[in-house]
Amino acid sequence: MKKGRTAFRLIVLGQPQQKEKLLTELFRSTTTLGARTFLVSREVLGRRWDKIKTKFGTAKIKLGLLGAEVTTIAPEYENYRRLAAKHAQPIAKVYQAVKKAAVNAFPRP
Repeated sequence: MKKGRTAFRLIVLGQPQQKEKLLTELFRSTTTLGARTFLVSREVLGRRWDKIKTKFGTAKIKLGLLGAEVTTIAPEYENYRRLAAKHAQPIAKVYQAVKKAAVNAFPRP
């Protein structure tokens, strides 16, 4: 930073209508004397929800689509959390089973 001093870079993301509230909190909570603000756009994949069968039961998954191509597969947290509780299994184990079944059901290039 200025004069070779060390510094931290803090990035805050929020909705445009939150700008004043976020700046107020930033100025009250830090020693900064200024902040740069600018609008940032966000691009998102198309999304589709589907269900797959696993050894723990039917699980809900979210598919990220680039056109018609499945590029991202994400198990729905609340769904696999309930399956884990129902079968007294660690959440991570059920997540891995759901993810594996989903990847096998929707192979990506």
